[in-house]
Amino acid sequence: MKYVGADLHKKSISFCVVVIDKRKTRVVQQKQMLCRDAAKIERFFESLGSLEVTVEATIGYDWFAALAEEYADRGVIAHSGKPRIIAESTRKTDKIDAHVLADILAHDMIPKAWRVGLRADAVVKDVHGLSAQEVLFSNPAGSSRRNMTIRLSLDGARSWQHSGLLDEGPSGYSDLAAMKDGTLLCLYERGDKRYNEKIVIACFNRAWLSR
Repeated sequence: MKYVGADLHKKSISFCVVVIDKRKTRVVQQKQMLCRDAAKIERFFESLGSLEVTVEATIGYDWFAALAEEYADRGVIAHSGKPRIIAESTRKTDKIDAHVLADILAHDMIPKAWRVGLRADAVVKDVHGLSAQEVLFSNPAGSSRRNMTIRLSLDGARSWQHSGLLDEGPSGYSDLAAMKDGTLLCLYERGDKRYNEKIVIACFNRAWLSR
């Protein structure tokens, strides 16, 4: 089994692959790739064989989690911030990188986070009209915390064919959920002057995204 730590940035991803050798982890491969090179990332995962992968639950992680789940025996979403505490106590460093994540994963010490971001094949039986390859993603579009946008991928998060502007004002962190009748929900931070003045919920459906 190979254990992969993924350090996700805005435009690139750093990978570290470790194996357990005599109860200790040993680095066997390190790579850096651009986020837009989804096909290259897929080939990398395919080359590893049996693997587990972890990534921190930071802004914009969901597309990577959806892609990784296609190839990993187990994918673990690490609770943002908590791996740093583990690293400080076990490795005497507060630097979180791909190597640290891979090492913590190999020792089964990753503090897990519940992934609320909507993965269509996890709710396809409950959501009318979403196929197994469709993925929804929400975030403030652009470099500033404004313009809460919903995106729909038809090919497993390799590209995003549809999008809709939910809120053009200040906005921040968001979660997605689905009701059994197909209604989709976005819970997100918003405000008039600052992005985190209050929390609101918006309802929409697939037809709104595809219009």
